[in-house]
Amino acid sequence: MKKGLLMVVVNRATGWPASVAGQVFRALGRELRVCVVEFARAARTPACPGAVDAFAGLLKIHSPDAGGNDKNSSGVSNGSTANAAWEYGKNAVQSGEFDMVVMDGIGDAMIRDSLNADEVVAFLHARPENVHVIVTGRVAPASMADAADMITDVHPIKESA
Repeated sequence: MKKGLLMVVVNRATGWPASVAGQVFRALGRELRVCVVEFARAARTPACPGAVDAFAGLLKIHSPDAGGNDKNSSGVSNGSTANAAWEYGKNAVQSGEFDMVVMDGIGDAMIRDSLNADEVVAFLHARPENVHVIVTGRVAPASMADAADMITDVHPIKESA
């Protein structure tokens, strides 16, 4: 595999942007191992529960809030949840088990100061050379944008209610 990319997806819509889902399914189609770490997930099942079964051995979705703990009433993760997700995400990147790691919602955690943006960017810059990382959020700190190999800014034209 060529050098892994650091991809930033700024998403002002709700849910996963199609570009991230497309990257994930493209990777799965090439039998790459993918881990999705959800930083801000309401206390319910993961975003794509059936996909984990369909792509057994290739796809892992981790939501630290699946038990309903450590959330405020709006479904936004607080600092300790963001830190737990960050620790899991760092381990996924360093483990050698995954070819791609998606950190869904980490941009928002950095902007809210739940995570230290400089620490996150430094870690991702020094990640293993072969690991692709996609970070998402409604916003991304300038330091993350500077470190990225590519940036996609998703603007909704029309969303369902």
